[in-house]
Amino acid sequence: MAECLQIKLTESVTTDLLKLNEARFMVVPTGSHNTQNDFVKMTFRLNGAYTFTLKGDGNFYKSDLTTVIGKTVSGTANWGAEVSIYFKATEAEYISLNNKFRIIGLGTLTTYFFTNANNSISSMPAYIDFDIDALKYNDLRSVRSAIGLKGDISIFANIRNEHFVALQTAIGGDLSGFSTYSNLTDFMITRSGASSAIYKDMTPLTGDATRILNKLYLGNLQIACRANFDDVAGSLTTGIHHNLYLFSVPNTKIAGDLSVLTGHIPAGLNLSNVNFENCKGITGDISVFHKCAATVGYTMGLKGVDGVYGDISQFTSNNLTFFSNQNGKSVFTWSGKLASRTYIMALEAVRFATSGDVDRFLNDMATCDFAPTLPESSWLKIMSYYGTRTIASDAAVETLQAKGVTIINLGA
Repeated sequence: MAECLQIKLTESVTTDLLKLNEARFMVVPTGSHNTQNDFVKMTFRLNGAYTFTLKGDGNFYKSDLTTVIGKTVSGTANWGAEVSIYFKATEAEYISLNNKFRIIGLGTLTTYFFTNANNSISSMPAYIDFDIDALKYNDLRSVRSAIGLKGDISIFANIRNEHFVALQTAIGGDLSGFSTYSNLTDFMITRSGASSAIYKDMTPLTGDATRILNKLYLGNLQIACRANFDDVAGSLTTGIHHNLYLFSVPNTKIAGDLSVLTGHIPAGLNLSNVNFENCKGITGDISVFHKCAATVGYTMGLKGVDGVYGDISQFTSNNLTFFSNQNGKSVFTWSGKLASRTYIMALEAVRFATSGDVDRFLNDMATCDFAPTLPESSWLKIMSYYGTRTIASDAAVETLQAKGVTIINLGA
């Protein structure tokens, strides 16, 4: 007679196991926004039949954040249709999708925070522990404004459509092979939020970003790394500047002389922000950006940059309203403002070549006013500089101070 081995377990066995093709997104209500009136909106681009299930005490809601739907949301999405789900952050343990292969993209406002009072965005905490490893074998087409993602960026390496926007992200890994597709129009990744529990196991973002820099149709380029942690390099190229609106690569090792861009930035390019903060390998004359027709609020950030130079006065856009070289040793000039300049330009630790440059700058700014559409921000009303002025700008200083400008001389 055959014997049968019996095993008795002293603890209960969970039946809440991950099912075939299921994806789960853990909810981690971190930060100060975790009251009963806090909601999270998650948006996916789907294809085919789907069912979302909420594990926890709460329910899904309609977009009015008042009408209760229940613990499941089901439907059928036409190719690439955006599907949004809403739930209270403190009442969900995780969100389940029955078939992860329905996901072909991550939509706008993923993991944004809402308030029940007025259905408006109030903040952007990392409520969702969204491990992108679950999408490793998906045919992903785009990522738009996804917040709170973590995992290896190689999962998105062959993304097929025009957008890759991952903000406040813990995504790490080597971005060198990212996207061989020529129609990439947005590449934005910001590595903030390290204090959140979601980011405690954050891995460095590394690799050579030259291939991304060389995208002909790129409109928004942002690779915002964590200083002394990430290790992203690359070379300035001539291929990205035809539609460029945002050019921000702080805390990277992207390097090159700005002269390589000469002739490749068309006059009238609607550039809104240039940020080379702590990019020690960026050198050359800023005149390559002089003819950009930027929108109001155009800023140029050269914090920690030592090897650039040029005439700040010759930006044809009246809308360049903030220029920074904090912690940098670059030296700039001011030959005299253009007729198009009517708005005050704030400075942060800008080093002028001569006292004449300082006097000309202050005298010219005294004839200008604040851009009317700018926010009431104190940093847009400060002019801090290195250099020595003379009595030739005494009246200008009085005029600017009367307008609410704070003028700070940081030394010779």
